[in-house]
Amino acid sequence: MLFDNNTFNWCFIGLGNVARKVALELNVIKGRSHKIVSVYSDNPSEANSFSMFYGGKVYSDMDQAISDPDVEAVYISDVSITRHYEIALKCIELKKPVLIEKPIFINEKQALDIFARAKENGVYVSSTTWNWFYPIYSKVKEWIGDGEIGDVKKMDIHFSKRNNDASLMTLESGSGALIELCTFPFSYCNNVFGYPDSIICDAKKTESGVDETSKITLKYAQGFDCIITVSLKHFVGRDNATITGTDGMITVPFFQQLVRAKLMSTRKRDTSNFVKTNFSTFDIVAQEIKDGLVESEFLPQENIIKVLRMIDECRRQTGIVYPGD
Repeated sequence: MLFDNNTFNWCFIGLGNVARKVALELNVIKGRSHKIVSVYSDNPSEANSFSMFYGGKVYSDMDQAISDPDVEAVYISDVSITRHYEIALKCIELKKPVLIEKPIFINEKQALDIFARAKENGVYVSSTTWNWFYPIYSKVKEWIGDGEIGDVKKMDIHFSKRNNDASLMTLESGSGALIELCTFPFSYCNNVFGYPDSIICDAKKTESGVDETSKITLKYAQGFDCIITVSLKHFVGRDNATITGTDGMITVPFFQQLVRAKLMSTRKRDTSNFVKTNFSTFDIVAQEIKDGLVESEFLPQENIIKVLRMIDECRRQTGIVYPGD
């Protein structure tokens, strides 16, 4: 059942560009039934500016923002990834459901701990990694399952996002190409092919110790590899996913957005386009919370854990250690 049209009230923690984009969607797009009732940022001027445009009472204390009696759930965004754990812990202690922007935590250990604490306290916790369950993903999986491209030989993914601010590329902030960008491709490979049998990772690191560019090979027992290149510094190719088989190929342009997939094979040619629905991640989360769920049925926590496990293995191989590991 999708979210009904009763207003659902949010607390926003972290009020940068991602939070503003989300707030604009919730406030402007017709059919949204959400309200931002409280906001917190370490930067008071940012909080006041956000509140002026998108609403919400500004709090100078995070606990008070979360504890606002009108708040039904908390959205964590635009704060250092290394702080996600402590903020999520606060939400659980204060009995507030929480939705956390990807990547949800810096490692699998934190995720397992938070999910266990949430279950013990009856508090809903989920992540925004939902796009892999949209129709384009289902169509790609259907084509492969139906043998439209024959036996899979390999998959290539390129994903880059330029970050020229060296001050943000630090271990303390939880930055790096692996942790910031690999949620998308790892989720994709895991959902299409399952968890890999082995992982090989090589990274080019900055002086501060984070990876600016990483190349990862996910190896599968069926005899094919998923080769992923991610970078916060260099353009590594268009943000496409290409699955090559013995009888054809599937391409997903701008794969992280999942707006289109193309099939070209000896059997047929086909195109699947994403049709915009009238509901969002926030609608589904709100309904699940209203239904009393502790774990999302739409995005099982096991999917989140597997992606973090892959990132952990890559960081182990490349020697990237964050505070809190």
